[in-house]
Amino acid sequence: MSSDDTQLLVALDVDRTLFDTSRFVELLYDRLLDHGVEKPIIDAMRDKELSSRGSSFDVVSSLATQKVLPAVEELYPYATELLHEGVFELIGSLVHAKIPFVLLTYGSVVAQSYKISLIEHALGRSLPFHITIEPNKAAWLERIESSGSFAIALDTMDRTIMARSVVLVDDKVSNLQTSHPRIHPILVDNTSSGDRAGKGVAIKNVWGVLQSYV
Repeated sequence: MSSDDTQLLVALDVDRTLFDTSRFVELLYDRLLDHGVEKPIIDAMRDKELSSRGSSFDVVSSLATQKVLPAVEELYPYATELLHEGVFELIGSLVHAKIPFVLLTYGSVVAQSYKISLIEHALGRSLPFHITIEPNKAAWLERIESSGSFAIALDTMDRTIMARSVVLVDDKVSNLQTSHPRIHPILVDNTSSGDRAGKGVAIKNVWGVLQSYV
């Protein structure tokens, strides 16, 4: 396995940070209706997902287990609308500035790979990513640090990124709690048209915040 060394790495969360997860699950429910799944079954699943939002209920894995998960290619025509405003520009700016980045996402491999495939299709490029089983990404980074570097193995690529410092971009405060001097959290809030003190910034404005670290 090869390794890439960098002074700074930007680690981007997927759900509700880059990816409009709420819109995504509603789109999935619509596709299930088209596949002939009965509406009461879909409504029961929707109720369970809404009551568990922010916790561990995994709609994609549940549908995969029941063998009713639509092929991801069926959702490709909708992929662009599943990205929050500003994601295309943010990724483009990172690529143009040659700032290494990785999608760092928590969840099942089935669910997160499905969503990442949609993001990649929308952006028209393959993306480096790592799926972690630990939701608190700041704590996970602290644990994997060794000899002053954070080593993140890229899923589906035979590469590891070694970074001296990490800018961690996520929509949950609980995933960002750290006092580590080389982990720099940016809290994202895509629920408001304007950025609010203490509530984070919309992903479309993250590039401006990143300028203080590069």
